[in-house]
Amino acid sequence: MRYVFGEHTVDTARAEIRGPHGPVHVEPQVLDVIAVLLEHRDRVVGRAELLDTVWGDRFVSESALSSRIKSARRAVGDDGTRQAVIRTVHGRGYRWVAPVALRDGATEEEPAATVVEPAHDDGEDADGDLEQTIRFARGHGTSLAYTSVGQGPPLVIGGWWMSQLELNWAIPAFRAFLTALARRHTVVSYDRPGRGLSGGALALDLDFEVDTLARVVDAVGGGSVSVFGSSSAGPVAAAYAARHPDRVDRLVLYGTYADGAAVAPPAVRRQLVDLVAAHWGFGSRVLTDLFLPDGTAEERDAFVAFQRASGPAGFAAEALAATYSYDVRDELARIAAPTLVVHRRRDRAIAPRLGREIAAAVPDARFVALEGSEHFPWRGDAAAVTRAVLAFLDEPRHAVPRGPEATEATEAANPTDPNGLGLLTERERAVLQLVARGRSDREIARALGLSPHTVHRHVANIRTKLDLPSRAAAAAHAARSGLITT
Repeated sequence: MRYVFGEHTVDTARAEIRGPHGPVHVEPQVLDVIAVLLEHRDRVVGRAELLDTVWGDRFVSESALSSRIKSARRAVGDDGTRQAVIRTVHGRGYRWVAPVALRDGATEEEPAATVVEPAHDDGEDADGDLEQTIRFARGHGTSLAYTSVGQGPPLVIGGWWMSQLELNWAIPAFRAFLTALARRHTVVSYDRPGRGLSGGALALDLDFEVDTLARVVDAVGGGSVSVFGSSSAGPVAAAYAARHPDRVDRLVLYGTYADGAAVAPPAVRRQLVDLVAAHWGFGSRVLTDLFLPDGTAEERDAFVAFQRASGPAGFAAEALAATYSYDVRDELARIAAPTLVVHRRRDRAIAPRLGREIAAAVPDARFVALEGSEHFPWRGDAAAVTRAVLAFLDEPRHAVPRGPEATEATEAANPTDPNGLGLLTERERAVLQLVARGRSDREIARALGLSPHTVHRHVANIRTKLDLPSRAAAAAHAARSGLITT
């Protein structure tokens, strides 16, 4: 098993540790101590347990253990003052507290699934045991990395201009923002091709980006999804909603634009792209000034490092140039999904007027202006963003469903259908029948020739359309509606 945290990797199968500058050489007992703490990172490991596990029947003093702990911290970039990786729990023992990504021997051809665990405190998990699961969708000769976290109706968040899913999740504010949404939705995000964990060539045009978003939505399963597009992902989300009205239930556009040429004057755009290409270190700091205007020195340094870890200078420059090339003004009028446009009043990266222009062009769109200057939704008053987004997403969905698959259901819904079953597609009705008979997702998947993941999405859609709080409520509703017979 390989454990990835920050810039370090511990490979227990190969008995090696690698840091940002290559292999880290340690004594075998130090590696054993690290391995035990990693294996039992969900709890405190007592000093006696460490002594018994690592040294067995041999007698060693507790000072020897303290020495190995000190060496272990040094090996993973920690120390006794910071204790950001290995924490001393006084009177009890030690606990691994850094976020960890698990790898089981992935190859470039077939990347393995990854589970990124949130950091633990000396008590309960601050994120309520929510975990981010990283998967890979194959197609077009590439592997597309995407994540899911939480339960409920799916919410797909568009890819950022530069991202790395594991590093994103390790940012406390980012993780808290996604976790807040994931309390009531299954939140799906992804690395765009050529960035982060996704393979393949960098996407350089809008059509390719829209196709990438379509691959993610298809991987999530059947039925419609809500889509959240922020910053440069906004035009992609808007174009996808216009071109695939049957797949988008709700659309949220935050801090974004319709025409990339309007983001900054031509000379400024050209200079910024050239700067990133020629001096990625300095260019990443200039971008940080735009993206984190109120950030502390530590936060700004961390974001500079994050951007540079997400991709090399050439990729970053091409990605930035591509974001300026997007123009979806002609597609906005074709968006059929209910749309919420959110913008902070003093956003320096994307001017608020560009958000208002989107809201004016999308039929019946709502515009919400929030206080603040932070560009990213998870910074500043992130709670205000999540409140606005969740209030919009969680409104009752008794409205007429959209798209060709929903047309039949819409025509069937009428005053003689008080139970709302006419809102369901034929596939959803079949799933609901089996739910009412007490079948599990896996059993339903085998009966209908679907994947358990797709069945889970169908059940979420059924609960959303019928406004039901739980799976048990859905089963009871089906029985009352006469959908099943004895």
